Amino acid sequence: MQHIKKIALPFFIITFLFNLSACASPPNSAMGYNNQGASYAKSGRYDMALKYFNKALEIKPEFAGAYYNKGLAYGHKRMFSKAIKQFDRAIGINPNYADALDSRGLLYLITGKNKNKACADLKKACDLGVCKAFNMAEQKGDCS
Repeated sequence: MQHIKKIALPFFIITFLFNLSACASPPNSAMGYNNQGASYAKSGRYDMALKYFNKALEIKPEFAGAYYNKGLAYGHKRMFSKAIKQFDRAIGINPNYADALDSRGLLYLITGKNKNKACADLKKACDLGVCKAFNMAEQKGDCS
């Protein structure tokens, strides 16, 4: 369990960077605000990032990626309950959002809130192609 805690936050950073859109978006669009928020988050300015993710959600309330990014930002701020709620919203919009399932599963393990839910999320994420955290948890005996 300690090993998972040590690598989980750096894992969030890597995931955050991969969630950025490869294409430029208009700055006042939902994707534009999301990308601006991701830029702030990348530089460690999570409060500012959250403001931009919220602006993206004002424009496009069903934007699963913005909820996911909010979850990552809250995770970096160690506000794990808020992070889980954002991942819940992203997954509610897209039940097959592998990165959100993976991140929520990691937070369930980190917080010790629900090992069964953690393993179910990590297993589903792996079934969808995101297996690193599940494989690690399985290897460490957290999930079998």
